[in-house]
Amino acid sequence: MRFDAEITLDVEVEILDATRGTAGRLGDRPERCYQAEPADVSLAVWLGQNGGRVDLGPHLPADVLESLTAEAVERLQDDEP
Repeated sequence: MRFDAEITLDVEVEILDATRGTAGRLGDRPERCYQAEPADVSLAVWLGQNGGRVDLGPHLPADVLESLTAEAVERLQDDEP
């Protein structure tokens, strides 16, 4: 028998790589204009401790990864000087 269940797990989210976004510039001469670039963040989502850790990232639904990525970008922006 199989059934679906919703559970809550404490996971560790690790930012592996991050590139800050740029605001862009569109109100000047064309050669001095450039498009805004969004921030880019690469994450690992770990379940477990030390030697028993499993990367859940490849198995998470897209909306969950999107939410974690948005939170990571927000936390990085909060840490900016």
